[in-house]
Amino acid sequence: MEGVRRSTIISVVLFTLLLFFGTASAATDFIKTSCKATRYPALCVKSLSMYPSAIQQSPKQLARIALAVSLDRARSASKYVSQLYKANGLKPRERAAVRDCMNNVGDSVYELARSAQELSRAGRKGSA
Repeated sequence: MEGVRRSTIISVVLFTLLLFFGTASAATDFIKTSCKATRYPALCVKSLSMYPSAIQQSPKQLARIALAVSLDRARSASKYVSQLYKANGLKPRERAAVRDCMNNVGDSVYELARSAQELSRAGRKGSA
């Protein structure tokens, strides 16, 4: 009886592992296929392949995760450019160029955040 239980447990564990890795593999393939349509497919795959279990094979989840990753990276860039702007030793023209960059990155953060909010609203029941 002990041997039957052990083999049943082992079978269940192996089945669960196969199911998990099969699902992760399908999700990774979905990400790779979806990223082929982007301007930078290798960067897309690199950025999203860390989230196969969250994305699964859902275009909606892919869009949500892609927006979240983009927003996170844009916020990091904004912080970096802001620190660069505050650095001593910049010439007036350099400071103006960094300020323009800071404004553009800030606009990107704002637009990505709005897009994420809209996508979230679009997913709710009863939304138009």
